[in-house]
Amino acid sequence: MPDRARILSDLRSGIRQGRPSDLAIRRRSRARDRFASKRAGRADVATAAATSDSTKTRMNSFIAFTTLPSPRLARLVVDGETLLSNRLGRALTPDERADVQRKASVVETYERLANERANETKRNERITNGNVRECTGIFCPLPQDKINNARFVMPADGWIHVAPLGNHSHPRGLIQVIDKTAVDSMVKNFQEQKKDPKNPGPLVDLDHLSQLDGKGTAAAGWVTNLQSRDDGLWAQVAWSDEGKKAVEGGLYRATSPVWERAQCVPVDGMPENYCRPMVLDSIGLTNLPNLDNLTPISKIV
Repeated sequence: MPDRARILSDLRSGIRQGRPSDLAIRRRSRARDRFASKRAGRADVATAAATSDSTKTRMNSFIAFTTLPSPRLARLVVDGETLLSNRLGRALTPDERADVQRKASVVETYERLANERANETKRNERITNGNVRECTGIFCPLPQDKINNARFVMPADGWIHVAPLGNHSHPRGLIQVIDKTAVDSMVKNFQEQKKDPKNPGPLVDLDHLSQLDGKGTAAAGWVTNLQSRDDGLWAQVAWSDEGKKAVEGGLYRATSPVWERAQCVPVDGMPENYCRPMVLDSIGLTNLPNLDNLTPISKIV
């Protein structure tokens, strides 16, 4: 009895002083043990679930690689599903997997179109350059189309042949006499024209279009100087952008001079259809010159 009284007295004293009794301590200890056991059990379940999710993810990866239309799309799907599964901490639902595949398909389509545009740009560059032939294999077949290796080189001094010496027939039945007298006269007349600041000088056009009504008078260039040489009349030309492109690109490689019939004089001792031009009116760029023995504007190298 005294022991019971002492225990009750100690219990009341502990409660009054705020200290837990031995019984309360034992109860709390047992409660902690039970909580720890349950917690360990949940951890084992989570580990098993994670292992199952990982197995499902690997299985989905295998399915993606064997069923999707391209390896790149399959890789995007696998990476997307793995990333989302790790973020959620569980296996993906069918709807979530379908959403990942839809987004991966959009990305794969965008990448494919971008690659096609890049390849098209490279293909156009090869066509433009003309001389570039790519071949990544050991055997490279020759292309079926022609590869143009021509390069047109203009004369370094900028002079072009306008009228060669000689007698040149005209479709209208005239015989044009280009001799030293005619060439010297055209040079002298040009020098007199240059003294007039309002005179632009002889025009250089394309295919004599300025001689045809309603065809325009666009300039391929303007004659800036004339010179008499042993083989005829030569001219220096200030080319316009269009004319420079035409001659440097090989579009035109010959000249055709123009003179007015009224500025041609009879040739002594020759029939009436013989005439000697004394003034250069203009020059036309052409590939079918009426005069023979012309030196081409550019050389092909």
